[in-house]
Amino acid sequence: MNLPEIMFVTIGLAAVYETAAYLRHRGLMRFLIVLAFLAMAAILTRHWTLEAAQDAAMFGASDTGFTVMPAIGVMLVGICLGILARYIFEADAADTLNWFALLRPLVISPILLLPLIGTLDEGELQPLQVVSLAVLAFQNGFFWQKILAGLSAGQETALQNS
Repeated sequence: MNLPEIMFVTIGLAAVYETAAYLRHRGLMRFLIVLAFLAMAAILTRHWTLEAAQDAAMFGASDTGFTVMPAIGVMLVGICLGILARYIFEADAADTLNWFALLRPLVISPILLLPLIGTLDEGELQPLQVVSLAVLAFQNGFFWQKILAGLSAGQETALQNS
C-alpha cells in the first residue's frame, strides 16, 4: 500500500466517523464543513499523486520548486484551517458558528508562523516540503493555545534572565 492509498483510506475512515457523529448529534453545518475539508484533501491528494512518475518522489517532485513567499502563504492558510478545525472540533452540535470567537486566534496566526519560517532557507522548496510545512502549520493552528503558552513562557524566562 503506497502513501496515496493510505491517505484515501484515512480520509474515508474520517468520513465514516463524521457520518456517524452527524447521525448521532444532527449537526448539519459541522458535518458539511468537515465533509468539504475531507473532499478537498482527497482532491489535493489525487491531483498531486497523479503527476508523480514511477521513479519520482511522491507529491510530484519537479525540476522547479516553490519560492519562500508562496510557501509562507500556504503555511498561513494551513494555520487558519487548523484554527477553524479546532473551533469545529471543540464546538457542540447545537452551537452556532461564532465568527468573533475565531477572530482572536486568526489575528495571532502570523505569530504561529514564526517557528515554521525559521525552518525555511533561501532555496527553492519541493512540493513534498511545502505539503509537510502545510501539515505542520495546520497542527500549529489546531494547537494554537499550547504554542502561544510555550512562546510566552520562553519570553518570561528571557526577561527573568536579563
